[in-house]
Amino acid sequence: MSISLKIVLVYGDKATARLGARVSNSLRRKLGSDFQVAQSIWNAELLKSPKLRALAADEARQSDIVIVSVPEGAPLSPEISRWFNLWKHRQRSVPSALVALLNKEKNGNRKVAEESLHRFADRAKMEFFSHSEAEPESASSLSPAANGFALNLRPLSQRRVSG
Repeated sequence: MSISLKIVLVYGDKATARLGARVSNSLRRKLGSDFQVAQSIWNAELLKSPKLRALAADEARQSDIVIVSVPEGAPLSPEISRWFNLWKHRQRSVPSALVALLNKEKNGNRKVAEESLHRFADRAKMEFFSHSEAEPESASSLSPAANGFALNLRPLSQRRVSG
């Protein structure tokens, strides 16, 4: 008997799409056949459409894991913020998680996106995990962390974030 797991992945650009795909594929491999994974993937640009944003919010509301893959040093886009507002009051009896996958930018080290996502996870009563990495030089190469899914994902309660 397999366990059903629903995952929603939202990404902001090509680099964050690659990071999200690597982590998502690695997670699926690690879970193996014990889990039946249903996943939907959303480009944040699609969230500009009210109808698509509502559909993505409904999927997030019902998901076990929501992965948001965005640039690390920039604020969340208005589309992602509006999407969050549609499902922040989700009523789930089972635990769920928000995973922040943050693409490090060369000149930025501020944790703007991580702090926003952490606050959202608290309001939505979700576990929060975060991972940040620079995009590999070659798009086909995987960082050892992403390849092995040893991503240092840890609850933010074990991290120090100002806010």
